[in-house]
Amino acid sequence: MSKAQGLPINFIVLAAIAILILILAVGFVIGGGISFTSAISPATFSANCKQICANYQRTASTVDFAVSGDTVAGQLTGTSGFSLLLKTDKYCVSQDIQGGTSQSCASIEPCFVIFKNSVQKQLKCQP
Repeated sequence: MSKAQGLPINFIVLAAIAILILILAVGFVIGGGISFTSAISPATFSANCKQICANYQRTASTVDFAVSGDTVAGQLTGTSGFSLLLKTDKYCVSQDIQGGTSQSCASIEPCFVIFKNSVQKQLKCQP
């Protein structure tokens, strides 16, 4: 009986691993790298914050709210009021920004809203 002539299994496994590493390396170079975090660019972050603020401004200008001091009575997109937004509100939640910082819209993009009764307030987040 003759011994089978072929490639050893170790060689086949090493060749497959080498090909996989080569494919990943080429993809990394061509694609500019893979982001392993959920960090967004500062420009995207700023645009997102401005959009959130615009949504609040549209709602504030069309809904009657009782504004007294820093408290706004009524409900607005899941918050208990404009000036005392909840920590879980997307305007208040911190996001990872490329460059290693974590910021919330409230700390970067102040948002002022004008209510239907012409009172202007700045959005603030609960501590």
